[in-house]
Amino acid sequence: MIPFQIILAFSVCVVCLFIVLVWALWAAVRWNKKANNGCGDPECRVSTGICGNLTFGWGPLDQHGYWEFPCYLCEAKYLREHGSTYVG
Repeated sequence: MIPFQIILAFSVCVVCLFIVLVWALWAAVRWNKKANNGCGDPECRVSTGICGNLTFGWGPLDQHGYWEFPCYLCEAKYLREHGSTYVG
């Protein structure tokens, strides 16, 4: 039988992970809705990479959330406004 403390700790971890993922999605949607992104290209988008950082760029995404053509201008603008791209 699994002790109650282990079940509780696991449940707290799952809830925290869910909150972080919802926040990352909210940040990505909010960033994509901005008309004035860092580079001015309407095709430039944001995603969450496998490492927990936001990634900026255009073109196809790979399986880990990284763009074929990264956009360093949008990343720099996001860093100036928010201080970090780490979300998870």
